[in-house]
Amino acid sequence: VFDGRDEEYGRYFHPLLTLSQGGLVGAKDQPDIARRALVELKQEVLEREAGRFKNQYMLRLGRAATWFAGPSLLLGLASRSAATYPAIVSAHGVITALAFSHLCFLLAGCAAGVWISFGARKASLTFEDLSVPEADYLRPLTRLAFAEMLTVTLALLFQLRVIEVKLGPLSTADVFAQPIVALLVGILAGFSEQVLSKQLATQAGRLFDPSRG
Repeated sequence: VFDGRDEEYGRYFHPLLTLSQGGLVGAKDQPDIARRALVELKQEVLEREAGRFKNQYMLRLGRAATWFAGPSLLLGLASRSAATYPAIVSAHGVITALAFSHLCFLLAGCAAGVWISFGARKASLTFEDLSVPEADYLRPLTRLAFAEMLTVTLALLFQLRVIEVKLGPLSTADVFAQPIVALLVGILAGFSEQVLSKQLATQAGRLFDPSRG
């Protein structure tokens, strides 16, 4: 929390030491009073440090998201321009330039969604969040890579119509057909990556469950 800020560390360490001694040392120790003092100290640390910590973490996550979203957007725009030449396909003829551009927009949206997700989920930090901002302990780059692969898997399921979700006139089946759908689905997938990972694991378990015949 205090990474290199010795003065701030000392500001909280000495009161912590004092209340620990008062609550645990000597014949007249007062653990109940020390416990209440500890709660107040934790709240003081949270109020003073939460804003700085959250902004710093969001900047780190935002920089990592930019490393994913920036190249994806550039590749998407370049591929969309190349799609004006119908003969252009991948080296193995697997995906058209237009479909590849939509995939790039999907990944760019996912990176943005992951960044938005943290700000929305962590509107208020707890004291424990100051040392572990995410319960799954993933670092920003690892989280983004995981979310991107999860989003690609989800997009393939949408394209094969294994799963189909409709948002008004839009359908997830159009993820490789319309760039706006790809971008929107990517943002929503990145925003919901923690929930989607559990749901996909559940669906995969059902799909490969031998007891289902």
